[in-house]
Amino acid sequence: MAIVNSWGKSWRFTPLLKSIILQVILIGFVLLQHFGKGCANIHHKVRHFEIIDEVHVHSISARHSHYIKTDHYKVVTFTTLERNFRLLLKPKSHLFSEHFKAIVTTDENKYSVNVSATDFYSGTVDDDVNSKVFAHWEDSMLFATIATTKDNYIVEPAWRHLDGKRNANSMIFYRESDAIHEYGRNGTFSGQSAFTKCGNAKENKIAREKIFPEIDLAGSNHRRRREVPTGKTACSLLLVADFRFHQIFGNGQPLRTANYMIAVIERVNVLFQSIDWSDSQLKGLGFIIEEIQIHSSPTVVSKGDIHYNMNGHTWDPVELLETFSKDSKHGRFCLTHLFTYQSFAENVVGLAYTASPSLDIPGGICSPLGKSGEQYFSYNTAWSSYENVDGKRILLKEAILITAHVS
Repeated sequence: MAIVNSWGKSWRFTPLLKSIILQVILIGFVLLQHFGKGCANIHHKVRHFEIIDEVHVHSISARHSHYIKTDHYKVVTFTTLERNFRLLLKPKSHLFSEHFKAIVTTDENKYSVNVSATDFYSGTVDDDVNSKVFAHWEDSMLFATIATTKDNYIVEPAWRHLDGKRNANSMIFYRESDAIHEYGRNGTFSGQSAFTKCGNAKENKIAREKIFPEIDLAGSNHRRRREVPTGKTACSLLLVADFRFHQIFGNGQPLRTANYMIAVIERVNVLFQSIDWSDSQLKGLGFIIEEIQIHSSPTVVSKGDIHYNMNGHTWDPVELLETFSKDSKHGRFCLTHLFTYQSFAENVVGLAYTASPSLDIPGGICSPLGKSGEQYFSYNTAWSSYENVDGKRILLKEAILITAHVS
């Protein structure tokens, strides 16, 4: 067989040439598979989206009195998806406890990250009094969910879902109704996830036998039921980012990592506070972030030991939850949540210990410490992964529902 180039010269496919071409094709395929896994890609998740390079922000300061600090309101305008948006936003700072802190753990030390509570906003769309907007800024990029009477919209920095330097400072806008379920269905804002499967430790008999050996509740001579303290409406949270999540979703930047986790919890908090609890004591129940821990690199472990933040270990969903729970300090919080970025079999993207009707089984929010032998366990723990089984990054919509489901 021969081919003729534009100059009229003929090239014959000799065995050597065929071999070289085949090797080039194979190398290209391998590189595509290697670098394609985990690459930002939104085209398979959203039917239609638009990219915008900037939004217009007008700041307004309002002082209520000489004794009250100034509030900084923002008016944000932009045009996309055949609509002119004008967002009216005000600071939202009640997400954090008065003792809030964010810590980055490195190989050698720890240091604090300055997370500003005034960087987070809530508000409405100017022409829709029933709308709800939650927003914050990632550098100059808007990160927001916009619920209106007619449709729901999501705004995310483009770099998490689109490759290329052009998208480094751009934003993607899409309708929630355009989000594609992996089996062809649409997701909704109802709080019922139609995107992925979430595991549940209490529904797995094998997991129960492994995780719940003969466990006594620490500090108690008898077994008792977990319950939210009477009158308490804000459960304290410890948010932990492993090195995988920090490198991928935070791009290795601590403030981006922290702000993303806060943004997800902010929206989860709204879902929880809107629930019509049958128990009146739980009315208005929500979360308050007390501490954030970010691992900037893998944790080095001794031979034979394991750590939830170690590298080079293939985790089983139950094993990851069990390992993450082997820390008595989690008992200082109502709930501890691990953010990670790794795929699991059957597209499991989250797992948690949940409260059981049985009085002798620990688990769930505000669960006391348990002890098996000399090992303490915290059963107020959960994890969620932001990588699906195909090695792709999940959307903010999915992140909110997954995290809410296992919290």
